[in-house]
Amino acid sequence: MEPSHRYRSVEEAEGFLATTVSRHLREAPLADELHPLVIGVTGGGNVAKGALEMIDRLPVVEIDPDDLPGLAQDDNRSHRAIYKVVFRRQHRLDFARHLPYLTVLVNGIYWEPGHPKLVTKGDLRRLWESETAPRLRVVADLSCDVDGSFEATVRTTTPDAPVFVYDPLTGEDADGVEGRGPVVLAVDNLPAEFPRDASEHFGDSLFPFLPGLAGADFTKDYEHLTLPAAVAQAVITHQGELTPRYRHLEAALREATSGAPVP
Repeated sequence: MEPSHRYRSVEEAEGFLATTVSRHLREAPLADELHPLVIGVTGGGNVAKGALEMIDRLPVVEIDPDDLPGLAQDDNRSHRAIYKVVFRRQHRLDFARHLPYLTVLVNGIYWEPGHPKLVTKGDLRRLWESETAPRLRVVADLSCDVDGSFEATVRTTTPDAPVFVYDPLTGEDADGVEGRGPVVLAVDNLPAEFPRDASEHFGDSLFPFLPGLAGADFTKDYEHLTLPAAVAQAVITHQGELTPRYRHLEAALREATSGAPVP
């Protein structure tokens, strides 16, 4: 398996998963320490959907989150399949109870400060304290919020050094895949891994707005600009002033320049 940017397109990478990787999994049973190999996916937006499109190119068997304990006890489970679990919003409460059964966690939920965390550092510490060899090997934090929904994303990574190991018992992290704790993928510009596809998608999305942008007279006041609605709503400043939609930022700007909280 090559790094993503070495494939000419998403389709080529998907084809490699569907043929070479899938054939290898069918012909070579998984080692006992990786069996059952369970991939959990969180989120319902485009990020999670994109991850699932790639995962579904593999020989996967989908199970319900509530069936994870039973799978772990099932002696008839397949050694030639990957088990996929999709966690919906209702499964996020007490998510830590699912961690002992997961081999890989792909985190694609939307998160912002103030929202509950999906997995805390404490959750990981308790897992590593209670088990000699936890099953959780890899966390692909596609949301990539530092100290966010997956709290052990303590920093972002880059395509040339995409992962680090987070030690749940010390809180330390180290580049690479060696060490105690899960391997964390936290690349914050993942679309650049498929530059051609990303550029084409961006161009296709932008193209419908170009006539309106080209024909707008930016010497006019903001209220009289003839811009497409989606573009007009995205304009933060015009002629050196914040637009009405973003004037609430004035207080934050004053605070940033003065160093004192704005009453």
